[in-house]
Amino acid sequence: MRKLRIPIFIILVLALFLAACQPKTTTPGTSQEPGLAVATLQPTKESQTGEPTTCKILSSLLPEVPADQIPPVPLANENDWIIGSLNAEISIIEYTDFQCPYCSIAAPELERFQAEFANRVNFVVRHFPLISIHDKAVPAARAAEAAGVQGKFFEMHDVLYQEQAIWSAKGFTVENFDNYAHETAQKLGLDLNKFDSDYKDAAIQTKIDNSYKEATEKLNLSGTPTVFMVIRGVPY
Repeated sequence: MRKLRIPIFIILVLALFLAACQPKTTTPGTSQEPGLAVATLQPTKESQTGEPTTCKILSSLLPEVPADQIPPVPLANENDWIIGSLNAEISIIEYTDFQCPYCSIAAPELERFQAEFANRVNFVVRHFPLISIHDKAVPAARAAEAAGVQGKFFEMHDVLYQEQAIWSAKGFTVENFDNYAHETAQKLGLDLNKFDSDYKDAAIQTKIDNSYKEATEKLNLSGTPTVFMVIRGVPY
């Protein structure tokens, strides 16, 4: 019998919340360095011997949220970058910053979770660049969007996280990143003239700006990665 790993996934998400990137505060003389929280959970007897539905397992693990406290996170829609079916019963919605080291840890785990339950789960990526601490977060988001115009958003998404240590290193300038993005687009087999044009496109910048405003103004988010689970239309 196949063991369900959803309880471990829930703990992973909670650990990532505790070890999130945080933007600089405006309070003089104070600073906070994020730490990495590590948590593990052994499968319960019920998860090994029973086969309840994914939704029931998740619902039982999550606290009941009063109707007036449900987070106003927009549901997955046709304007999102999605792995899986738009109409999946469970959505994993991540607000991410490509330069955030904890996002690079979360991304492959979230994709792996979606792949394991592909018939019931989708994975949605939305931009939340922490512009006060990550100078290349916005250019990286533009690179992913420009690749997405040619159908390779997630290919660029994955490379950016896999090679984050290279392009986020101290001394690697925004101009260096522009060249890196161009070279990566070439490796992905993209039309380079179109990629370079889209990379500078004001419409792509507007999309990123709108996602940032949604994260900060509508959802009051302060760090990355922030992950929401939407179970049959109800966000957690």
